[in-house]
Amino acid sequence: MLEMLQCMVERRKGFETGVQAVQCLTGPAMWEAMDRGMFPRELVELGIELVPSKGKGDYRKATAANGQAGVFLIEYRDGLRAAGILLNGFVYEGFSGAFVFCCKVRGQAKPLATHFYLENRRPFGHFAYLVRAIEHMIHTGHPAYPVERTLLTTGVLDAVMTSRFEKNKRIETPYLAIRYTPTDWPHAPEPAPAPHD
Repeated sequence: MLEMLQCMVERRKGFETGVQAVQCLTGPAMWEAMDRGMFPRELVELGIELVPSKGKGDYRKATAANGQAGVFLIEYRDGLRAAGILLNGFVYEGFSGAFVFCCKVRGQAKPLATHFYLENRRPFGHFAYLVRAIEHMIHTGHPAYPVERTLLTTGVLDAVMTSRFEKNKRIETPYLAIRYTPTDWPHAPEPAPAPHD
């Protein structure tokens, strides 16, 4: 989920500047944070609309009963705020996965949203572009996308897990002042492949 989030936000004006702090919230604290405006309800609900495999009813109640549900609040050094939300207990991986990206763009009235299609059965076509990137690096000696992205997302995940362990504590991350410029690596083709039996 963090790599998906990062590959989108790294393309903002000024590109990547690093992460200042993170916080993991679970249980009632995650929804209290949404009610306080720490992340927008409208984006959560827009994202839920795009997920093909989901439960019915109140997503708050469904996730409250699941110990793996939570939200990762990420504060970037340039002021951007992001939230990675795990709606375990309400959304299901299904055949196409439950990875969705939603955002508000300054100057645009309507938020943007997209579903990241994952092929959760053979032949796992979503890995084809990862393999293509590996082949590119072997043939050219240059990585297809910045290694700094992986370093940053790994550092964020470590800090998020520390926050969770320390009972939702906000974790400062001065060691994640990682700057980089994204590459224009091609996206997977459309439309998504049909399910295999």
